[in-house]
Amino acid sequence: MPWTSHFQVHHSTPRTVSVLDSSNGKDTVGAVNAAFSELINICIEQNLFHILDGKHSEPFAIPGRIYYGVHQPPRGRDEALDRPSRGSFYTSPGMLDGTVAGGIKAGSSPLETIIHEEDEEASLPEKLGLIIPDIIYVHDLELPSDVVPKPNDDEVETFYSMTVEEVQKGLLNGEFKPDSAAVLIDFFIRHGVITADNGKDFIELSMRLHRRLPFRTP
Repeated sequence: MPWTSHFQVHHSTPRTVSVLDSSNGKDTVGAVNAAFSELINICIEQNLFHILDGKHSEPFAIPGRIYYGVHQPPRGRDEALDRPSRGSFYTSPGMLDGTVAGGIKAGSSPLETIIHEEDEEASLPEKLGLIIPDIIYVHDLELPSDVVPKPNDDEVETFYSMTVEEVQKGLLNGEFKPDSAAVLIDFFIRHGVITADNGKDFIELSMRLHRRLPFRTP
């Protein structure tokens, strides 16, 4: 790691790295963010770590040890799913995704994020943003029959209209991104597509989709 002068490394046991407050307490949060931003940009420019890639283009808050995102499976027609552009994403390029999904940027709320992603990824009008959260950070969208999602930037390659059976087949074939697969399975459970009668792993699926995390979160 190419530590800058904003960090202090102690090699004694246990080894520690401290970020210095260049603002002397006047703007600690800003100073820390600036220090990490400079360090990450150096890593990207020097191509030091594969996980720090230039395709990660947006800043995200780090409230705990987990990533926060939003997903929106559509309702009102056969499942409308997208395939992200292979060249614009670092993780899971070219794999099937939900109609609208994205990470929650620093300073944005889940609702603001999903409305922004609706326009950016699927050209959906803002008035459709009147969405009903079913569980935290997962929203169902009642998609009118005359509204057809279409790519609005280079992040989405194309959209597919798929039946429930086609989506299930795609899930079993491993065609979906892991997070999108979990959201769709949850969607099927909530809407009675997967039940205790027809799903031999119904209880385990439900427990794994809604579990206590072994570390503190906000």
